[in-house]
Amino acid sequence: MSLVGPRPHAPETEVEGMSFENALRLYHLRHRVKPGITGLAQIRGQRGETPALSALEQRLSSDLEYIQSWSLWLDISIMLQTIPIVFSQTNAW
Repeated sequence: MSLVGPRPHAPETEVEGMSFENALRLYHLRHRVKPGITGLAQIRGQRGETPALSALEQRLSSDLEYIQSWSLWLDISIMLQTIPIVFSQTNAW
C-alpha cells in the first residue's frame, strides 16, 4: 500500500446488487497501481458507501484520472489537500 492511490475495496463490495468488477467494465484498470490511504477520489468527496452505480462511476473516473496523470507533484498536492479534509469533514475515512 502507498500513501496515495485508489482506495482499496473489499472483493465482495457491491453496488446495485453487482460486484464492482461486474458493474463497470474498466474497474479492473484501477488495480494497475498500488492502493493508497488517500487519493484523488477522496479529496473530491467520493468516499464512503457507494449506493448507486453513478457514484461508483465518478469514483472510478477519478481513480483512472489519477493513474493517467500520475506525478510526484500530484501525489504531494493530494496529500496536502487531504489534511484539511480529514479535520473538517465528518465522512473522511
